[in-house]
Amino acid sequence: AFQASPDSITLVTLDDGRFVEANEGFERLTGYRAADAIGRTSADLGLWADPAQRSLPFQEVRAGRPIRDFEARFRRRDGAYRDVAMYAVEVEIGGIRHLLAINRDITEQKKAEVALRSSEEKFSKAFHASPESIALSKLETGELLEVNEGFERISGYSREEAIGHTAIELGLWKQPDQRAALVARLASGSAVHDLETVLRRKDGGERSILISLEALDLGGEKCMLTIGRDVTEAKLA
Repeated sequence: AFQASPDSITLVTLDDGRFVEANEGFERLTGYRAADAIGRTSADLGLWADPAQRSLPFQEVRAGRPIRDFEARFRRRDGAYRDVAMYAVEVEIGGIRHLLAINRDITEQKKAEVALRSSEEKFSKAFHASPESIALSKLETGELLEVNEGFERISGYSREEAIGHTAIELGLWKQPDQRAALVARLASGSAVHDLETVLRRKDGGERSILISLEALDLGGEKCMLTIGRDVTEAKLA
């Protein structure tokens, strides 16, 4: 089990941190052969990108507190960096206290998280900065999940008034049956672009808008992104 694990597993002495054993996962993660590590410490190998972090797992385990999901960064033999999640516990072998450490490579996961956060930030900025009305709602129920400032200007409803309600409940659709037909189109895989319709504002006024609808899958739930452009003044002109 020790050798077959895809994760890096090492056994080091708890008093001075010298490697006693290391598996093939360690070799893949660090670029060092097990034979290069045994009898030396991670400090000798320069494995810790932040050397100050090295002492923490030893301090915790010596105090009887196992390490769970401790994130660290290792420097490989070739100089590349890898992010790891560490699990460490104390084991006693032949009367000697050891630290058994399992390090899972989470480098790609971290990169994906950073990319996702960047994508979400870009979407959020575009969502709220757009002069158009943008609303995100549940496809099945129509419950509004998020709206931007453009939606507030066109509809007359504040974000707080809108979220948690449906456009039907707010009376935004002059022709409520129209929404059901559009949702059916989205469910069949067809997007809707620049459809002219009439929106009824909170104050009872009506605005001519061009709407575009896209179906989205967010967290496993089908949602609808609605973008509306107010063309009332253009039609009057």
